[in-house]
Amino acid sequence: MPLWSRSGNRRPLPLPEILTLAGVAVLTFCLRAWYIQQYLILMPNALQPGNDAGMYWNLGRQIYLKGWLLPGEGPFYQAPLYAYFLALLHHLGIHRIEEIIRAQAVLGVANGLLTYALARSRLPRGWAAGAALLFSLGHYPLFFESKILAETLGLFLFLVFACLFTAWIERSRIVYLLAAAWVFSLVILCRPNMVFTLPFLVLYGLGGFKQDFQMNISRRSLAHGGLFLAVFIAGVLPAPVRNYFVGGDLVPLAANSGVTLYMGTNPQAQGGLAAVEGLSNNIEEQKEGSVALASRLAGRPLKPSEASNFWIRKTIAWAVSHPGAFLVLEIKKLLWALHYSPPAVNDSPWFESQWLPLVELLSRVTWLTLFAGIAGLPWAFNRRDPVPGFFLCVFAGYILLSLVYYASDRFLLTLLPFLAIAATDALRKGYRSWREKPPSWTAVFSRKQRDGWAAWFLFTALLTANPFLAWNRGREIGIGYYNLGVQYDQAGDKTQAMHYYTQGLAYYPDFPSLMLNLGVIHAQRGNLEESTRLFKQVLQIDPQNQLAKDNLLINQKRQARQSSSSPRP
Repeated sequence: MPLWSRSGNRRPLPLPEILTLAGVAVLTFCLRAWYIQQYLILMPNALQPGNDAGMYWNLGRQIYLKGWLLPGEGPFYQAPLYAYFLALLHHLGIHRIEEIIRAQAVLGVANGLLTYALARSRLPRGWAAGAALLFSLGHYPLFFESKILAETLGLFLFLVFACLFTAWIERSRIVYLLAAAWVFSLVILCRPNMVFTLPFLVLYGLGGFKQDFQMNISRRSLAHGGLFLAVFIAGVLPAPVRNYFVGGDLVPLAANSGVTLYMGTNPQAQGGLAAVEGLSNNIEEQKEGSVALASRLAGRPLKPSEASNFWIRKTIAWAVSHPGAFLVLEIKKLLWALHYSPPAVNDSPWFESQWLPLVELLSRVTWLTLFAGIAGLPWAFNRRDPVPGFFLCVFAGYILLSLVYYASDRFLLTLLPFLAIAATDALRKGYRSWREKPPSWTAVFSRKQRDGWAAWFLFTALLTANPFLAWNRGREIGIGYYNLGVQYDQAGDKTQAMHYYTQGLAYYPDFPSLMLNLGVIHAQRGNLEESTRLFKQVLQIDPQNQLAKDNLLINQKRQARQSSSSPRP
């Protein structure tokens, strides 16, 4: 029985429904409590947010200390809502990173319950609980809940939006539409990439929520669309208003959108984010560096909004001038987007699995969700049920986002609840067909059709666990050890830094930045031969690397001085 009646009135929750909800909540909470405890104990940098996590943390502290409008600061570089969420937690007396991570674990439980509520609109109670657990037991929800990142909050808001939007589709009550529009504006303020879902929702709405997408435009649909957009724009408007009047520049939402677009679509990109020559991968340095580099390339000083537009134009110019390379890159993005472990932006679950082997096991649950969800999409649609069409809009928005920007595990996280529901629905239909005597699939499908379905399942299994993309695992582990080494290096602990650099080199032997840092430590310790070997190896990979050239020259001078000062026999 759904939680809501078709008339829009809320049904009283019977005891079995309450017990099922409690069971889902207890299971997801226990897993998260155990995982967070192990994470805080075993991970060396668990309480040291780095890169964009560190930027979110610092921005949240600044909002808490300086005020909600953040006077004296420029326009937002990242989407601001998560930083305001952190500031709110500070105002509530939650100041320690450990406490915030535990609060996010509670949000993770709420995400599991929202997945159950969304699934309950089309699945029986037990199957809906299975869909919620299939999502909650994946490794990505746990992984991001333990990070000072916007993904968990963004997913919570998007699931609230999904529940409201599907309630409006089924019951046509305007209050659901207005609430969904406002929550969707909060989603964009937290995770701007989800705006790529909007065009498909508009088309679906104009089509009268029919899965054949035939246009059925009426005054009613236009009025609903106008209301949705009006409330949505009003909800997003505070960010550009604050950026203009307080930050001094008309940035629509966040100033990093342009450079991030170029980092995903440039000659060095392989489907994920790629380094840009002259630009640091550290987001704190990137905030000023992206504007400085754009200003130097443009030949004049640029504001953050102008720098963002510069990188967008540069991306388009490269795609237009290199159509073949751009097409190959788009295919790579698509392959990564459909893989169960797309490239990580900074923190990688594969690196975390070096301390927490459970991540490796739970990644198989994520693969099962992705495989069964995509393979079961053809079974999920029913012309009499408009809700699966909304799921298709979410899936299409995810694919479009990956093609425009880059494939990322952060983007995949938002898709997983919907795939878990689609997978469970397909499994339920398959189970019901199998229980029939004789099974309906043997009566309805010919041998050729059954072979076609078998080929589709095999293709989807290979696509979602593409063995040709396995090389990225060692790379991400190596980068994880490198980032950990940098933290100890900056703290002055050269011994630990050298230890992690060496471990990282074993996983990612062609990483110039790692070899440079390790070479510098060897030089500081007087091991000039090993240091020189590492710098030469960097130049073999990147002959134009100026840091390697400079350090190699310094080593050669030191070796020459040592040779001249050594006593002759």
